[in-house]
Amino acid sequence: MALLVFICLTVGITFDLPSSAASVLLPLQQERPAEKHVCPELAGTSGAQELSDDAKHICPSQENVIVPKPKARTTLTSFRRCENLVGESKTSKLAPGNYVIQSPNYPANYSDNTNISWSFTVDEDNIIGIDCADFDVEGYNGPFCLYDWLDINGKRFCGNNSTVRIASADSLHLQFVSDGIFSRKGFSCDIVVKNNPAPDGGSGINCTCGQVNRSTRIVGGTETAESEYPWQAGVWPVYGERILLCGGSVLSSRYVLTAAHCVQGSPSVVMVMLGNVRGNPPSGEESFQASRILVHPLWEQSRIFHDFALLQLNRQIPFSSYVSPVCLPTPGETYEDLVATASGLGKLSTEGPVSDVLMEVDLYILDPINCGAMMHLLELPYNSSVVLCAGGTGGKGTCFGDSGGPLVTEVDGRFVLVGITSFGKGGCAIADQPAFFARVTGVLDWIVENTADSTYCS
Repeated sequence: MALLVFICLTVGITFDLPSSAASVLLPLQQERPAEKHVCPELAGTSGAQELSDDAKHICPSQENVIVPKPKARTTLTSFRRCENLVGESKTSKLAPGNYVIQSPNYPANYSDNTNISWSFTVDEDNIIGIDCADFDVEGYNGPFCLYDWLDINGKRFCGNNSTVRIASADSLHLQFVSDGIFSRKGFSCDIVVKNNPAPDGGSGINCTCGQVNRSTRIVGGTETAESEYPWQAGVWPVYGERILLCGGSVLSSRYVLTAAHCVQGSPSVVMVMLGNVRGNPPSGEESFQASRILVHPLWEQSRIFHDFALLQLNRQIPFSSYVSPVCLPTPGETYEDLVATASGLGKLSTEGPVSDVLMEVDLYILDPINCGAMMHLLELPYNSSVVLCAGGTGGKGTCFGDSGGPLVTEVDGRFVLVGITSFGKGGCAIADQPAFFARVTGVLDWIVENTADSTYCS
């Protein structure tokens, strides 16, 4: 079985065709030309037919698929017929442009026992994303898809799912599998490749930290806009049921900061999701494998201090409007009495469900004296250099599953990371009791020293 691919391009493209009738990517013209030409028989492996400079042909079996106007005397050697032009699995490098990929027979039902793979790569200064506007594949979209599925970069999608989306990546690897019983319409997905210059230190192009996306608010909180906080990370287990472990924050081109109590163990079992971070199961994000976990050397689980861990990712993060870093705070600044925003995918109440969308809530940062007094009342140890208190009115606060996520405040139009969600006592969002965060200013030297092999945005 083969996978049909259409491509919309505004620039010319040259095909390096194999020696047999294999897979070919074709441009999709927005408007049908006024005159139709019969699609000629082109020689296979034994010969070639030269096309004149003004030659343009429409395949009669798919009148919206147009063979690109070739350069003068370009020889095409592998078309046996200008038919569906589908092929077996292969890797293709895509230039910037808009593309469409569809399941076999779409919009008719796909066939049983299908197993197709396809890989797309882009140049280093480009990023690629996919958005499936029409998706109907047999199965229930949950932690596992047991019948039919579309796997995108290691994540399976199935069911009637309108949020099949990878915002940005440096490659796409797809596999479509169906069993031998039932089939559905399948999918039609838009693929976009666009330029994404590397941050300063890569290609010399500047990037900016702490920029939110608010084109349009966690217990008592409200839902965020799509990719509103582009530094938000989700930390998930690689194996088993894909339920959220913790949150995290993008700091640089290779590192995410989370809580130490979230990631005890081997990095091989930790997956980081970036982009339009959603709930269970992860959907619409780009996945990264943790290649190294650096837990703060002074982390003491029994005493709750230095609850920090750096996750080094297995590859560079392609920064975009969907994924970009938060700013680090100013050394020595307490940020007391300021309003800060916590975000996360944790429980909506102590006994409630986990949120399936990113939530946010505004909290007030307590001064160190009042924070220490509150922790004393709760019979908790206190270290003002690495612990921060922030609270709201009853019913508003962080909860289970929000651990490791960011607490940010706006300074001069940009958001800085003042804390990461660490712990609470007695439940979630208790009246007159703040939540407790690991204070980032207390470990700035450790962060900078251990992320020196990555690029920061200004």
